Amino acid sequence: MGQEQQLSTKWEGYVDWKSQPTIKGRHGGMLASSFVLVMCLPCVAIRDRHGD
Repeated sequence: MGQEQQLSTKWEGYVDWKSQPTIKGRHGGMLASSFVLVMCLPCVAIRDRHGD
């Protein structure tokens, strides 16, 4: 992969939890996805219950 292509695949101004540049099309893995899912679902349920 050339230098131009490599630079175009990074999100400018964003870093991951290790302070490394983030790469487009790549996520943090199943552990990170599970954490977000567990943390966000109760908030959505509470919001829906209150009708906001």
